[in-house]
Amino acid sequence: MPTTASGANGGTPVIPIRRGRGRPPTVIDWSIFDALCQVQCTKQEIAAYFRCSEDAVERAVRREKRTTFSAYYNQHAGIGKMSLRRKQFQMALNGNVTMLIWLGKQTLGQADQSKVKQEVTGAEGGALEVNVDDVRERVTGRVASIAARIASGGSAARA
Repeated sequence: MPTTASGANGGTPVIPIRRGRGRPPTVIDWSIFDALCQVQCTKQEIAAYFRCSEDAVERAVRREKRTTFSAYYNQHAGIGKMSLRRKQFQMALNGNVTMLIWLGKQTLGQADQSKVKQEVTGAEGGALEVNVDDVRERVTGRVASIAARIASGGSAARA
C-alpha cells in the first residue's frame, strides 16, 4: 500500500489516480474528416476510415469541435455541395448540353413537354362507334379531289 501524502507511515494512504480508463480517445485528422464530409460520406464511412465506431466519431466531434456531429457534418457537406454545383455550372456554361438541360430542370423548374392523353367517348359516355368503310370512302374522296387539283395545275391546298 502506498504511503501517505506526507510520506509518514501513519497517515492516510495515497490512492493513485487512474487516468485513461478504456481506450484512448480516437485521433482525428480534421482536414481529412472535413474532406470526407464534403464528399457526402456517411458517418459509418467516416468511422470506417478512422477505424473506430460511429459513437467514437460523435464523441470526437463533441470533444474537439464543441458541437454535434450532425451540425458539423451539415456545415462541411454544404461546402461540398457548393463545389459540386459550381462545377456543374462551369460544365453547362462550357457547352455541355446535357448539364444545361439537367440544371434547367432542377433550378428553373423546366420540364420536357408531356404528351396529352385524351379519351374520346360516344354518346352518353358509351363506346365510340366508327364505321371504317365510311372513313375509307371519305379519305379516298379527299385524296382523289387533291390529285385532280394537282393534275389541273392547282395546288394541293384548299382554295
